[in-house]
Amino acid sequence: MKPAQSKILIVEDESIVATHIAETLKLSGYEVTDTVPSGEMALQSVGKDQPNLILMDIVLNGEMSGIETAEKINSDLDVPVIFLTAYSDKKTLDKAKNIGPFGYIVKPFKEKDLNSAIQVALEKHRQIKDLKNKEEWYKGSLKNLAEAVIAIDEKGRVSFINRAAESLTGFTEKRVVGKPVQEICFLEKENIGDEDPILKVIETGNPIDLRTNFILGKGGKISAHVNVTAVRDGTGNILGAVFVLHKITDAGLPENREGNGKGKQLSFEKGLGKSTQTVNLCPWCKKIFNELIGRWDSIELYFKDAKPDLEFSHCMCSECAKGLGLFDPDKTK
Repeated sequence: MKPAQSKILIVEDESIVATHIAETLKLSGYEVTDTVPSGEMALQSVGKDQPNLILMDIVLNGEMSGIETAEKINSDLDVPVIFLTAYSDKKTLDKAKNIGPFGYIVKPFKEKDLNSAIQVALEKHRQIKDLKNKEEWYKGSLKNLAEAVIAIDEKGRVSFINRAAESLTGFTEKRVVGKPVQEICFLEKENIGDEDPILKVIETGNPIDLRTNFILGKGGKISAHVNVTAVRDGTGNILGAVFVLHKITDAGLPENREGNGKGKQLSFEKGLGKSTQTVNLCPWCKKIFNELIGRWDSIELYFKDAKPDLEFSHCMCSECAKGLGLFDPDKTK
């Protein structure tokens, strides 16, 4: 964001300091929407002028401190805050840090330090906003996916469920987020034994792909094809898992493929031998899970020698699950 396009609110109870900051910003090409001495006035000014950034003194006149004012702004509005303070002690900075500011400036400061802090804060806020918009777009796409998709965190608690999964299980996302996945559905024990393979994926990181019976939390039982993939962070730590359910019809096919006239899954050859299976395809990055070597491959690599008439079953790889924002590492600890 260019300086001329950026509007800045100054919240500073020392009038001389506020005037100096305002003049500095104007010379740098920023628009100063207002200078106010209290948190109460800051809240009114933000709602009226809609600044792109706020310079906030930590110690203010009035009933609200700068930290309390910033906390209120963070909860109600999407405006980045840079704290101004004459105090650099650890206790003060720790209090301010908990609010999640976009920067600190210790008074007295140089003009170049002020400009640098503002530019970094504006760019950081732009990137966060772009990422949130992208996540919302992907989540909207995932919500409308025909397959039932459920994401769980590292403790087996539901973090996301799409509309198809809501319809299949009878539970809404609002009702089940944060609850153990076993309250929604679980594998029939006579097919899997005492150990839940879904939770085993979180423990080991090894994906599973199987057909079994699911017991629904609201009662009833369905035969389903399930694919479960672990989701990892950049260092390889497991954040949770995402699994896709395909209800099996009487014809033995996933429900959304019944009536396609083929009546069976197709076979293919791939170097190491013959296999008859449903192909697990991530609909976003278009990678396919290669069970022979235990990784997600590109379509080109996987189907180099494959037949062109294979059917696909949409599943989600861990990288796409992370890109959708289904997992927050800070919330899984």
